[in-house]
Amino acid sequence: MISSRRLFSNWLLAGVKYYLAKHGVFKGDIVVKCGGEKYVLNPRVYSFIVNTYYNGLLRDVSCSDSGFTGKLGGIIDLKIRNNNGLLRMPDGTLLTLEPHGVGMLYETWLYDIHFLGFDLDKWFVLDIGAYIGDTALYYARRGAFVVAVEPLPSNYDVMLRNIELNPDLKSRIMPMNIAVSGEDGF
Repeated sequence: MISSRRLFSNWLLAGVKYYLAKHGVFKGDIVVKCGGEKYVLNPRVYSFIVNTYYNGLLRDVSCSDSGFTGKLGGIIDLKIRNNNGLLRMPDGTLLTLEPHGVGMLYETWLYDIHFLGFDLDKWFVLDIGAYIGDTALYYARRGAFVVAVEPLPSNYDVMLRNIELNPDLKSRIMPMNIAVSGEDGF
């Protein structure tokens, strides 16, 4: 929280509200002041901003009437406006700012750990455990048709929102909210 003093002029009050919200005492959003502007952030978004900034992952922070902006790792664009967060990957793919790990974004878009080739036009990809749709969008952006299987309803809902943010890829992804097996276990 202390690192947020470089981001927000009301860092102490915002930090206390976050702490209270985290422990269920305070319900609601956190108002932060940055660059003469006020932003209303839910505790999840506030936590994301402060933690990524503290860890040195959020750079080039700017606050204006058009929103709170920054760069994750100097590459991924972050924009927050009206309590909605949006991430733009280097290839133009958009993702909602949800409780996913920054490391997952780095693996997919910066380190290219899923790279199978530049042109996946005739490929069929079965993405089991599709999480929030990040890899499904990654493969669809490169031309593949993707069946994205995610059993957890909360992750599936985020995946649907992420697919909606990328209408040019929507026809290349078939999301499915199902499990691969009817039994728990490995």
